[in-house]
Formats: sequence, structure tokens, C-alpha cells
Amino acid sequence: MCGSVSSYKKIGVVFCLFVLCCMLASCSSKQEDTNKVSLWTGMDAEYPKLVEICGRFTKQTGIKVELLKVPFRELRNKYFVAAPAGVGPDLLLGAHDWIGAMQIADLIAPIPESFDFSDFTDVAKKASSYEHKMYMAPLCMDTLALFRNRKLMPERPQTMEDLLEQAVKIQRASIGQDGRPAINGFYYEIKEAYFSIPFLTMYGAYLLGEKDGVYDPTDVGLANEGAIRGAKFLRSLRDEKQYGLIKAGCSESISRTLFYDGTAAVIVNGPWILQELKNRNNDPAKKHIDYVVDPFPVCKDGSEPRSIVGLQGLMLSKFSRNPEGALKLMEFLCETEQMCEISNASGRPPVTNAALARITDNVDIMTFATVCQSGIPMPSHPACQQIWEPAKQSFELIANGEVEAEKEMPSLTARIKQNIVLMME
Repeated sequence: MCGSVSSYKKIGVVFCLFVLCCMLASCSSKQEDTNKVSLWTGMDAEYPKLVEICGRFTKQTGIKVELLKVPFRELRNKYFVAAPAGVGPDLLLGAHDWIGAMQIADLIAPIPESFDFSDFTDVAKKASSYEHKMYMAPLCMDTLALFRNRKLMPERPQTMEDLLEQAVKIQRASIGQDGRPAINGFYYEIKEAYFSIPFLTMYGAYLLGEKDGVYDPTDVGLANEGAIRGAKFLRSLRDEKQYGLIKAGCSESISRTLFYDGTAAVIVNGPWILQELKNRNNDPAKKHIDYVVDPFPVCKDGSEPRSIVGLQGLMLSKFSRNPEGALKLMEFLCETEQMCEISNASGRPPVTNAALARITDNVDIMTFATVCQSGIPMPSHPACQQIWEPAKQSFELIANGEVEAEKEMPSLTARIKQNIVLMME
């Protein structure tokens, strides 16, 4: 009996939401302005510049831009609900790895063939496509690199082994009377697969394989010999009998705090911290950090860490009320001038060759651009989302020495594949 009441309540809630969406859609159609384009974005550091750019677009074209800032963590889910109800935006400015789920749900349209992708970088074009069609006009990209404190580690390490040996010396030399080091030689969040993947890809691991240029959800590359070797490398970073650099409890936020305080020689992070780092360095009340951004060094055997590349770009709603105006805004935002302004506002590299040629004086952004060119685009297939949480658990167990990499990586891959099967049923 209680179950029946609960079911009726659920049905009532769903019905009310449906009616509300229909009312909103009805109001929207009545008030529709064909000289207006709506754009939703989760951008933060870039948002003020985006407002300014959209204002210029309106002055030049007469097309008004209705710009809505949505917290990035909420943006995708809000769009999933609003778009089919007719109250979503004409353009969505979000992450490229959403493309697969959006396309499968029939929420985005392919970018019109009239849009010119010829000057975009190869990594940008690959990331923006899904099953041989372009679904995103990218604006900027990001990946991981090394932030090095030049006071603590003056010379750039030439190899991965050199980096870790220097880090060990720095860390051990700072051990105080309490037996704890005052300086962290090398630090990042091991359990987060996004941060650890470069140390697996350098030996041949991968997230999802491809078949005929299309992601294959049945091919998860975390159980091969390279993945196991990379997982052992993660263990060596924590194992006191090996490098012993990164203690349990490490996190991305702690890595930033340590670096800002001048108590970490090298951390792994992305361009999203550049603006905060520069703001702190310009504040006389805060510690100034003499830093440089370095690409990942190669190993002595030639193995090269390859980090994941993410893109932020524009997706055209399948339910756009003004697709022609949306395309005009898309083309305007992707012009060299606007793309460079957005890049400089956040530190994320632009994605066209012309824009990259314009920002060569910004060493930090150019370093991230270089790393992106050799990086691996985040797979846009929804199956990739099934990797992160299981990998987090396994990487932590391996780093702690609680399980052996030879057993855990195949087990992890089996769990991921099972989750993908369940997701796709």
C-alpha cells in the first residue's frame, strides 16, 4: 500500500514537471525573438571577457545575445532537461567529452558544413568529431603539465628519472627534527585517473580504443603490459622503499596550496590555476612564487607521458530557435581575435593555428599548447565516463601497496567493461 502511494506521488511530480516545461516552452515560443541568440556557459575566468565579446557581436550584427552563466558542474544536466522542453539555449558552451551523450540523446545538431574547420589544430578537430561528424566549434583546450618552483628546483629535469631523483633529494634534505619533510619534491593526486593517466600512457595504456576512426566501447586499454607497468610506477611514487614522494591523502587542492606556499618543488596541474597563481604573485601580502610551466619529461628509455586533452567549445542545440543567428555567433567567437582574448583570460590555449601564432609571447600558454599537441583527446564516447570512479579506487589501492598491479589492472578493466555493458543496455 505504501509503495502504491509512493508511486502515485512520483507520477504526480513527473506530471507537474512535464506541465511546467510545456508552459515554459509555450511562453518561450510566444515571446520568441528571431533577432536573439541564447548561449549557456559554465566558463568562469573567461566569463567577463565573454560578456564583452558578445556585446561587440551585438553592435556589429544587431543580434542580441542572451548569455547565461551556469555552474559548470550543473550545466550539462540543466541542458539535458531544458533543451527537449524547448527552454534551452541555441548554443551550449561546454566540454567536448559531452558530445557523445548529447548526440545519442539527440540534443545537439552537427555543425553546418559551411563552418570552416581548416585552420583548427588536428587535436581540436579530432576531439570535436563524433562518428565522423563535427559536433563542436572549439574555442580553447587544456591539459596537464608540470608547475616547477625555480627556487627549489632551478634546472628543468631532462628525464622523468632525473625529475624524481631531484625531487627525492629536495624532499629528504628538508626533513626536520620531527622526521617530516618541510618540502614536497613532487606532488599530485595519484588516485585521480585524469592526473595519473600520463604515467600509464607513457608505457602504452589508453582509455578507449578506436575502430575505423570511431571509439570502441568494448576496447578498454588499462590491462595491457604498459598499463600494468604504469600502475607500478604509481606505486613507486608512494613506496618508501622506492621514491617515497607522495603520501596518502594527497589531493589536487592540497597540491595547489603547497605550491602557493612555496613548499612543493613540482606539482602536476592545468592552465586553470594560472590566473590564480598570477593574481597571488601580484598581491604583496602573499608569497611570490618564481615558477615555470614544463612539459612532462621523457623517460630514459624514450617513453613519453601523454596527458588527456580537453576542449571547451560551442555545440548547436537540436532545438535552436535561431540556428542562423547561432551560427553567426559561433563563427564570430571562433575568429582569431576573440579566441585569443578568451585564451588570455584563462590561460587555456586557443585551438587554431592563427590564434596560436598570435600568443607566442605568453610562455605559459604556449607550453600548454605544446603539451596538447602531443596529448590524447578525452574520448567523447559516453563509455569513457565509466572509467573514472573504478580507476580512482584501484589506483589508490595500488599506490598504497594493498594490491598488486598485475592482478588489479585486469580486474579494474573487467569492472569497467561490465559497467559499460550495463550502461549501454
